[in-house]
Amino acid sequence: MVDPNKLLKNNEKGSALLWTLLISAVLTILALTLISFNVTQSKQNSKSETLVQEINLAEMGIIDFRNRIYSYLLGDPGPSSIEDITNWVTSNYVGQTFDEFIPETNNRFGYQVFNVDVNQVSESQLLITFKSSGITNSSSVGKTLTNIIDIQASSGGGGDPGSGGGGGDDPIGGGDGSDWGPGSGGDEESDWDIIEPTNPDTNTYDGNTLFEENVDLDQSGENVVVNGHAKFEQDLELSGYQSSVTIEKDGLFEGNTSLSWSETSIEVGGNAKFSQDFNVEGWKGTLSVGEDAIFGGDLNFSDTDSSILIEGGALFNGDITVSNRNDHSNNITVLKDAKFNGSITLKNYSTINVGGPVDGNACSANFYGPISLEGYQVGINVAGNAHFGSTINYVDRNAEMFIDVGDTAVFMDQIWVRGWLGSLTVNGDAYFATPPSIGNGSSITINGNLYMDGNTPNGMQVYGMKQPKSDFTGSLTGTYGCTSSGGSGWDISDDVQY
Repeated sequence: MVDPNKLLKNNEKGSALLWTLLISAVLTILALTLISFNVTQSKQNSKSETLVQEINLAEMGIIDFRNRIYSYLLGDPGPSSIEDITNWVTSNYVGQTFDEFIPETNNRFGYQVFNVDVNQVSESQLLITFKSSGITNSSSVGKTLTNIIDIQASSGGGGDPGSGGGGGDDPIGGGDGSDWGPGSGGDEESDWDIIEPTNPDTNTYDGNTLFEENVDLDQSGENVVVNGHAKFEQDLELSGYQSSVTIEKDGLFEGNTSLSWSETSIEVGGNAKFSQDFNVEGWKGTLSVGEDAIFGGDLNFSDTDSSILIEGGALFNGDITVSNRNDHSNNITVLKDAKFNGSITLKNYSTINVGGPVDGNACSANFYGPISLEGYQVGINVAGNAHFGSTINYVDRNAEMFIDVGDTAVFMDQIWVRGWLGSLTVNGDAYFATPPSIGNGSSITINGNLYMDGNTPNGMQVYGMKQPKSDFTGSLTGTYGCTSSGGSGWDISDDVQY
């Protein structure tokens, strides 16, 4: 006979074993689920990390190709038309694929640019479309981005001849101002509504006006107002206190132009072309030009608190000398692109400002002659890119001389940065054909990459990478263009599609 107590004990052992097996199975399932989740999460994290790498690399490809386009647009000689750009892109990149790898990654990571296409929308607009893919190993092409670069021709500050501008004959883009003024540029007598054969007193001329003889406003408060275009065939001098010339549209000055007395002024609403020397010899002399300007001769300041303001681009073909009699300031300001072909000498409290900032513009400046900074707090500000084709000399025993560049700067000759607190600051990349000389108490600051052979001199601070000159991909002959629409040259924008 079966013992009931023994049977109960066996049942209890069986029940305990069943619960043990059940709990073990549940724990095993939970462990396997957790392991599977971790593996899946790890794979997802790895995929996400790879995707981010591919996007970053693809963006590097977009920047590289965009810079190639920019370098061509800003080159010398650059394109003169949208058709030139179309032909250049077609011959160099359409139908081509190029890969670039990062040497520091043993050529495992890089990008590929391909499917380049051009669409010339009109004579003044071009669309360049291309794709860029990130490469996370040498045999695998990953995430692809598409970019569309929109290039439009900008006429600078000029408007059409009938609206106060001179046809937009942009001097920085190679124009000579020959179509400024009325009709065919004011060369025909029939272009002028009024011909003034003698030296005028205070007067208002309602129409395009030609002044045939020397004009000297030698009386205090004499004012000449031209409601139209104006041309001065001989010298113009403002030698009377607070005398002035106001021109609604373009002003053509074929002789020497002089602001010879205190608080004299010339105001031109359109473009202005000064074929000979321009002299500012009086206290608080001012020149204001609403659009573009060309200075064919030398530009000289010899008194104080005087200024020149060009709201468009400007071309300076002669030498510039800006000096003071005391500690007051003189300045030249160009709100868009500027090109300086002659030498520049700046003395006490004198400054040259190019490229804004106005309405977001950051325009460029080209300096092809030697620059000499010779006084206290003298300097040059460029909001955009800058090209310096000759020597730059901070004359010793002066203080707080400076050059500030908002973007990339190229220095093609020797530079001497000296004096107490003398400074050169470049907020983008900098290219030096020759290592600069830096005196005690002076400094050079490069906030981008430095492209220079040889050792970095004492007093130079570089926040980017130092690379050999041969790695520089920008233009070594000149820079041109504004970073926002409204500047002269080419207006450029792009749209990256992820």
